[in-house]
Amino acid sequence: MPGAAEELFISDTEDASAPVAELTSRGYSVRFVNAKELADRYGVRGVPLFIAVSPEGRIVYAGGAGFRGDQDTVIWDQLRRSENPSRLPVLGCALGSTLRGLADPFGWKYIKK
Repeated sequence: MPGAAEELFISDTEDASAPVAELTSRGYSVRFVNAKELADRYGVRGVPLFIAVSPEGRIVYAGGAGFRGDQDTVIWDQLRRSENPSRLPVLGCALGSTLRGLADPFGWKYIKK
């Protein structure tokens, strides 16, 4: 997106060497993090999450990027026009044992290891 610097957070618990090599070759910045760090340091409770930060470091959008992840450019354009885009729901996976327990009390999706 014009005028944007994108950084992707990827789980440090998975072997992501092939996708990371492709992403970095396309100019993306990649940071490896774990679910606890995302929750504790950044307040992220579910992924995938689209976060837009102003040049001053203020979060101006934090939410979903559309049902198919295809609304990020629409949101970005709204922000560039100083509009306040509607927050879209995060459709994906819950992070952290507390939220996973609330989202899946029977352990059907998040199997306890």
